[in-house]
Amino acid sequence: MFPPPYVGGAERSVEALCEELVAAGFRVTVLALKGRGAADVRSVSGITVIRLRIPNLFWKWGTRRRRPRVFETLWNVIDLSSLVGLMRIRRTANRLSPDVIVTNNISGWAYGPWAFAAKARIPLVHVVRDYNLLCVRSNLMRNGLCETICGKCRPRRDASKRNWPGGTVVGISRRVIELHQQHGLFGGAPVAYSHPRITNAGRVVERRPDEAMSRNSVIGYLGRLGPEKGVEIMLAAAEEADVTVRVAGAGQDSYRDELSRRFPGADFVGHVDANEFLASVDVLVVPSVWEEPFGRVAAEAAALGVPLIISNRGGLAESAESHGGRFVLIDPEDRGALADVFGRFKEGTLAFSEPIPSRYPSRAIPDIVRDAVSEHVSSRDQAGSR
Repeated sequence: MFPPPYVGGAERSVEALCEELVAAGFRVTVLALKGRGAADVRSVSGITVIRLRIPNLFWKWGTRRRRPRVFETLWNVIDLSSLVGLMRIRRTANRLSPDVIVTNNISGWAYGPWAFAAKARIPLVHVVRDYNLLCVRSNLMRNGLCETICGKCRPRRDASKRNWPGGTVVGISRRVIELHQQHGLFGGAPVAYSHPRITNAGRVVERRPDEAMSRNSVIGYLGRLGPEKGVEIMLAAAEEADVTVRVAGAGQDSYRDELSRRFPGADFVGHVDANEFLASVDVLVVPSVWEEPFGRVAAEAAALGVPLIISNRGGLAESAESHGGRFVLIDPEDRGALADVFGRFKEGTLAFSEPIPSRYPSRAIPDIVRDAVSEHVSSRDQAGSR
């Protein structure tokens, strides 16, 4: 998807990626999905955006409607067919005649962009932003973290391995690439790392020193409300430590209502401006239970000078540290340990680690794309001279 709508951090990151390519001199055309209707074309900030109807039964993102399981299963089966995806994309892609294809989340495309890149012999750069190549839920969770690929997701993983045309792989963190490689994807492909560009409109706020933190300090949570985000355990730990968490973000109404009922001491403020919210809190908690591929909110907070209490899973530590953030790592499922961290924060005795941004080097996307094109041209010329 390409914004609008903004379903999550990935859409903002893809938008920033395209703006970065335009600024570097690339002519960028985005093919994005839409739920229904004929294709439409518009220009946004120098980027041509073409929206094509999804090659599947229905649009499944950003809706609260629950469909019968048989329809969900059929949707997943159709999304495994590269022929279906290729048929939807081929005419438009042929007309564009791209020099390079950059893909992000291809769920819903039925591997169409990959199939076209292979057929047209166009260099491919794939940016790994979640786990949709391995998991139909895109989060590697089913009643907890998945240590192996379950039977329901195995066809998805196998189709991803089968349809991978070769190319350059870009990880938004080390951990997201590590998990894909553990499950057999991208064998032998060159890998680069590029952190999503953070363009905060807010200013860095001068923070009180750690020892000045007191019972009146504001603890914040900013993000989607869902079980995989660790919100319940965080609120239970806050209740145990007798601290209040200001919770910003949206989710399913039923889940939010349940949280409000179970944790009446929490301060639910709903949808807010992210920069204004971050400027209003003394520490931000990112307690994700799932393997966050990057955790954009951690990078945004770090860039504004907000100290962090973050989960030790996924790419959150890399996200915070690479943007100069001071943080404390926690096990998001250890309520007692998190309550202890909250207690020490309330008392002003919690020590935040100092960042070493150089620990996680990151390359600019335009440089990676240029290298991929140059490598492709060089290989083609060498093959032609034989």
